[in-house]
Amino acid sequence: MALTLAAWACTRPEVPPASERTEPPPTIPAADAAPTALARAAATVSPAQVTEQQVREVLALHGAKEVCNQLNGCDLPRHLAALGRGAATHILAAFDRSKSDAWWRFRSLEALGRIGGPEAEAGLVRVFLEDAMPPARAEAALALGRGAMRGALPALRTVATQSPRPPVSVLLATAYALSRLRDPLGAALFTEHLVVPEGGAKVAPGARRVDVDTRWHELRPGIWAAGELRLVGHLQVVQEAALRGEPFTRRDAVVALSKLRQPRAIPTLIEALADELPSTRKLAQEALVSLTGKRTLSTAAEWRAYAADAAGAKADLEVIAPGAP
Repeated sequence: MALTLAAWACTRPEVPPASERTEPPPTIPAADAAPTALARAAATVSPAQVTEQQVREVLALHGAKEVCNQLNGCDLPRHLAALGRGAATHILAAFDRSKSDAWWRFRSLEALGRIGGPEAEAGLVRVFLEDAMPPARAEAALALGRGAMRGALPALRTVATQSPRPPVSVLLATAYALSRLRDPLGAALFTEHLVVPEGGAKVAPGARRVDVDTRWHELRPGIWAAGELRLVGHLQVVQEAALRGEPFTRRDAVVALSKLRQPRAIPTLIEALADELPSTRKLAQEALVSLTGKRTLSTAAEWRAYAADAAGAKADLEVIAPGAP
C-alpha cells in the first residue's frame, strides 16, 4: 500500500471525512508475516476439511467494520490464512457474493496472497483482470506480488503495457508484483507513475503544506511498495506524500519512511509528529527513535534541536574529513 505513507487542513478528530471513509484505498497492506502457531496448525488440516461455514464465521467475527477498517486496521487476513489453502475457494465465493466496497473484501484478497496455491492464484488473477473496482484490482495485484505467484506474470505484463492505461493505483500495484517477481518492467512502472501528481508543487523536507488533492490517494500502493522494496530513489515523493496527502496516505508514507531508513527523512518525520491522526503521530515518533536510537526525545522541539545539532556535527566532520559517513 508500506511505502506515503500524504490527500490519503484544520485539526479534527482521527475519523476522516465521509468521502475518505467510503472510498476504500487500494491498500494499507500489512507486511508479510512470519507463520504463526495458528497458521502452522492450520497447515496440517486437509483442504477438504475447511468448510464454507468456517469461512463465514471468520468473516463475521473479524470482518465486521467495527474491527476491520482503515482507521484501526484489520486482522482478518491472518485469521483467514490460518484456515489454509482449503479456504481459498470459499473466500473467493464470499468476495464474489458481495459487490460492495466494504473493507473486508479487499483484506480477503490479501489473505489469498498469504494462502497461496493454484486456487488462490487463479482467483486473484481473475479479480486483477476483470473486477470493476480499481481498489480490488490493485489489492489483487499486491496479493499476487506478496505471494510471488509466477503464474500471474503474463497477466501482470499485459496490464502493465495495455492501452488505454488502467488507473495509476492499479499500475503501481502491478509494479510491486512485477518487482517481486524480478521483472524489470516493475521498475519502469515505478519510474513513470510513482511521481508527484502533475501540477502539484514540490515541498522541501520539513516544510508542511497539505493539499486536499485526491491524486495522492492513487499513489498509495506505490508509497507502500516503496517501503517494502526499499525504493530509496523514490524518497522525495514519499516525503511529500507524508506532508501533503490524505490522512491514510500520510500514514502510509510515514511507515514507508521508517522502512527506507534514510536520515534525510528526519525533518519530514518531525513534521509528521503534528499530524491530525494520532496513529500517524505515534508512527512518526517510533520511526524517529528507530532511525536515531534517541528514546528520550518525544516533542517536535526536542527532535528539531537534535536534528540541528546532528546537521552541525556532520558539517564539521565534512570539513575535517571530507567524504566521511
